[in-house]
Amino acid sequence: MFKVIGVKLKHFFLSFRFFSNQAQKLSYREEVKKETVKLDFDNVFNSIGLAGILYDQLKKRIHPDREKDDQKKELANELAQLISENRRDYNKLLELKKRAELELNICF
Repeated sequence: MFKVIGVKLKHFFLSFRFFSNQAQKLSYREEVKKETVKLDFDNVFNSIGLAGILYDQLKKRIHPDREKDDQKKELANELAQLISENRRDYNKLLELKKRAELELNICF
């Protein structure tokens, strides 16, 4: 996510000098601005501040070793892997939390 922002900003700043035609330069800048605005900045800020706390909470509650049933253990293992992959994406962690509440009957 932050990589995308960095790439877009890099392209935006590079657009200041690589175009000989002023019209091309302006159209490229506008295109980059439109793509940058599409980002969900609420998720970016929540990911910076709150994702770590939610990640710690989820990894403790959804650990596969806590489950005794094989089917639930397999599901908990899948959710734990998804949590680890998305540990910096707050919205995705919220989705996984809801999924754990529904499928594993875990109360947070």
